[in-house]
Amino acid sequence: MTSNVNSWIWLAVVLLITILRYVSRWLQLGTPKNFQLEDLVMLVTTVLYILLTVYLIEVDKYGTNGVPLDKIDEIDPSTFSDRIKGSKLVVVVEQLWLGLIWGCKACLLLLYATMTSGLPQHRIVKIIGAFCAVSFVLIEILFFGAWCHPFSAYWSMPPKNIQCSVYRSHLILSLALNVATDLMIMCIPLPLLIKAKLSLSKKITLCAVFSLGVFVILCSILSKYYSISQPYGDEWVDWYVREAATAVVVANIPQTWTLFRRMFNWKSFLAHSSYDRSRGRSKYGTRLDSSTIHLSRFKGGDKSHTRSIDHTTSGEHIVPEQPLEIWAHQKQDVMPGLAFNPDSDIPDLSGQVIFITGGMAGLGAESVIQLAKHSPARIYLSSRNAKTAEVIIKQILLTKETRLDVLMCNAGIMAQPPGLTKDGYEVQFGTNHLGHALLIHKPLPLLQRTADTGADVRIVIPTSVGYRLHPCGGIIFDALKTTQDFGAFGRWRRYGQSKLANLLYAREFSRRYPATTTVSIHPGVVRA
Repeated sequence: MTSNVNSWIWLAVVLLITILRYVSRWLQLGTPKNFQLEDLVMLVTTVLYILLTVYLIEVDKYGTNGVPLDKIDEIDPSTFSDRIKGSKLVVVVEQLWLGLIWGCKACLLLLYATMTSGLPQHRIVKIIGAFCAVSFVLIEILFFGAWCHPFSAYWSMPPKNIQCSVYRSHLILSLALNVATDLMIMCIPLPLLIKAKLSLSKKITLCAVFSLGVFVILCSILSKYYSISQPYGDEWVDWYVREAATAVVVANIPQTWTLFRRMFNWKSFLAHSSYDRSRGRSKYGTRLDSSTIHLSRFKGGDKSHTRSIDHTTSGEHIVPEQPLEIWAHQKQDVMPGLAFNPDSDIPDLSGQVIFITGGMAGLGAESVIQLAKHSPARIYLSSRNAKTAEVIIKQILLTKETRLDVLMCNAGIMAQPPGLTKDGYEVQFGTNHLGHALLIHKPLPLLQRTADTGADVRIVIPTSVGYRLHPCGGIIFDALKTTQDFGAFGRWRRYGQSKLANLLYAREFSRRYPATTTVSIHPGVVRA
């Protein structure tokens, strides 16, 4: 059968697109360890597709009990055993198909759940996800418990009835629910694309990409049409394969963008788009406007990384009269493999005063050890307790010291379960960002006086390459006073959000206070 050739061709296409997807995700997330639930689901789905292809070829080899009841006498009885085996494989194939199709739906829903975090559409994604789950369970219950009795009649030879041999009722139900859920899923991104500030051509392009599901629906309809109208032919097999293959391809295409952007040095498609996530006001009455921060990262021949970040206004006001506006459109040159030897590269620190938060363990403690080798006048360090840091600032730095040369805000937490600080902020954002932002402003006058003397004053705010795990919309300002339970890998998304905030805060602080050197650093992989 030509369907066997088509099956192998489609398998090659599916494997190619899937490999491109995982290469793209590796580039996007930095390491396979950061792969998310949708990546695991797609891996399982791809395995199901491989098995589906193999078993369909086996079904073609053995035949099935899909024979007209009035032509049973024309079938050679010696082929009955093979047809029974082939019919059993059809049951397996149908389960593989169901798992594959609904697995693709799950991948797209997980992607859209990330895209809509903090948006009203997020609830719609959950509702559609629940409907998809219920529809899958309903199909399975009816397949195993209602359409054919006894269950072994699915592979009996000769067949007991048409429901057991060609699955007519099952096909009609699965078609209806499959098309309905596909249409629902296709409608999720459309409102976001319509409201996004993109050119008409970009909107049309994106709508076309997301509407590839139309072809999947067409394949599904034709597959079921031929299965029902020509149950004893083989045309349905070709459309069966096309439907499954295109479903996997369409579910993978959105995740290949990072790879193609880097291969061809394309600019971020959404670099200058924004979506108004907020309709509320902060406690200072300032509108939380356009809390979308889009990040693009692509590499050219000069080994440079580019960040393209839209404007946003912070909902947290360090100084009520001057809300922190974050603007960034920058090019940062990265020098891969740059060696650093603390013994020789840290300059003489004689006479300098240093304050390090979180200096009792980890990076903070190691920083204290290395800096102490270079003869600073004094190093003050606090534990991760906010009260300890406040005591050091108020009772020592601001009363006894005449200078402060280095402030290193090292204390932080990582990948914590959903929670709130005592002030009611999401716990990782409150600890990793807001706490340090407030702390910096307390000794700021002392830092400025030191800088006025010509001293090289440094403020160091650690970030992490993990900032890339931030929610799709960037910092969700209008949800900072919630636990931001994003579901799967939510703790890492909240962590990435806090580290993204540190990165942008350092950039803006450096612009406002050019006399001080404010940097946000990624310390690299740290092993205890």
